[in-house]
Formats: sequence, structure tokens, C-alpha cells
Amino acid sequence: MFPRSVEYSEENVENAVAQIQTFNADMCGNEEYTPLKWIFDFKPEYPRSVFLISDGGVGQATRLYQIIRENVNNSRLHAFGIGQGAEKDIIMNLAKSGKGVHEFVEENETF
Repeated sequence: MFPRSVEYSEENVENAVAQIQTFNADMCGNEEYTPLKWIFDFKPEYPRSVFLISDGGVGQATRLYQIIRENVNNSRLHAFGIGQGAEKDIIMNLAKSGKGVHEFVEENETF
């Protein structure tokens, strides 16, 4: 989204929201490690929050826990499970590894 960490501002939020609105899930499997490695390869100027959202199984969980723990000094990871297919134990452990929070959203849930 941004090549490096940026300060919070209305302009940055608007740019992020505009980019997020172009995202499209292809539902063709799970590959979390490569994107996380790419994110963690960029060392932030400011503390960074990473949000992992999954609607199903998470591949290579042990490997993910390791890379998240290795980067916990400069990045906090929060994990979100969407729907019945989200693996609750893995989502909770991802957030724990990243000193973040976890949350689950079920079908037909209202706010």
C-alpha cells in the first residue's frame, strides 16, 4: 500500500481506503508467508501494524509464527477470521505471535 510507514493523516487514510476498495479476493488458496516476508523485509521508520484477514485455512502456520515473532520489535500483527471456515486456533496464535489482537466475524453477524 505504502512503500514505507507513513504518519497518520486524513490524506493517508483516504489513499489507503481508495486502494483497499480496489482489492479483490480470488479465493484460490492461501499463501500468507510470501506477502508477510515482503512486508517484513521493509524496516519501518514508525511502529507498524499488520492486519491478516483469513476466511479459511492458513498455510504453513509454524513458519508464519516464526517470521512474525522475528519482526515483533517493529511490527504488530493483528489477525481476523471471517466466517465459519477460519481456523480459530491459528488466528489466535498468529495474533499472539505478533503481540496483536484477534477477532472473528461470523455469517449474519450484525454490529
